[in-house]
Amino acid sequence: MAEIQLIKRDGQARVQGGVPDHIFQDIYQNFLDSKDHSSTIIKKSYVIGGRKILVQFANQNLVPFIAPALDHLSTSSSSNPELVIAVWDKKLGGDLPKKLWEHATFEDTITDARLIYLLDHSRNLGLFWVADPKLIPYYEIGAPLRTIFHWWFQPRNYQILHSGAIGYADKAVLVVGKGGSGKSSTALACINAGLNYLGDDYTLVEFGGSPKIHSLYNTLKLNWDNLENFPNLPEPLKNTSGVQLEKAIFYVNQYKPDQVQNLMTLKAIMIPQITGNSVTIIKHGSSALAVAALAPSTVFQLSGHGEITFQHVSKLCKLVPTYTLALGNDFTEIPKKIKEHIKNG
Repeated sequence: MAEIQLIKRDGQARVQGGVPDHIFQDIYQNFLDSKDHSSTIIKKSYVIGGRKILVQFANQNLVPFIAPALDHLSTSSSSNPELVIAVWDKKLGGDLPKKLWEHATFEDTITDARLIYLLDHSRNLGLFWVADPKLIPYYEIGAPLRTIFHWWFQPRNYQILHSGAIGYADKAVLVVGKGGSGKSSTALACINAGLNYLGDDYTLVEFGGSPKIHSLYNTLKLNWDNLENFPNLPEPLKNTSGVQLEKAIFYVNQYKPDQVQNLMTLKAIMIPQITGNSVTIIKHGSSALAVAALAPSTVFQLSGHGEITFQHVSKLCKLVPTYTLALGNDFTEIPKKIKEHIKNG
């Protein structure tokens, strides 16, 4: 049985128990047939978490929506991938097989689907189908293929986290908290001050020995009203093809490519807090505080396997120390405090 998630046109997600092998194969055949209508199959290879992953695009339609966020992890070799993901849209491949429509658990949602993710673990084959590129939400542009990555990496002793990560030398700190807590502002302040960047919204932790943090996406998302605090930013991603961008999206690999790092050793978890005070202060916190800041949004934003996700988050929060990061109004002071903490930690 393959795993599946559907995103309806109203944005609601549905996770199903699974798709029988013969239906998965029929859906994959839809992609293979779509390739026959395309003059060129576009292959993009990446090394994510030390694993080689091949993404096959049936045509150019979806490349601008998926590839830029992963460009910093690209590799020239496409041989022997550990995971293959096929990507196509309805315009090219047509309707998905009728058997999927008739599958009992999908009757009330499948005909209204705008995005479908599937993963066959036995074949290490993922599928991503889009009804219309114009319907891709901004969060999928900022963190493409996240659901498939989550399903595939988790059994291999990795965990995707809803967190940012900033580093200096070979050490990094996680920046965690719910939306609006200051994660993105902290990450951007650190980037502008010359610190290294591994992620703004999602990162990938690898367990075994000292926890390691891998970069997953090079996107940075800011609320539009926060842009005035960072006047030197380039133009954000344009609202093309009718895509509704709820936040300003930037690709750090295009803005500060030399500061984007793919792998660092994790040394601490920091929980930013917007205080309105003038100075930034770092204080010791508890593992329970870290779990409370990291687990709910991570579990909520990843599809399925919530119990395992929570266990992984709890494990991580016991392995590294936690600190609160009381953010001051002076954005230039924030990276200085974090850099000093990493150097002395």
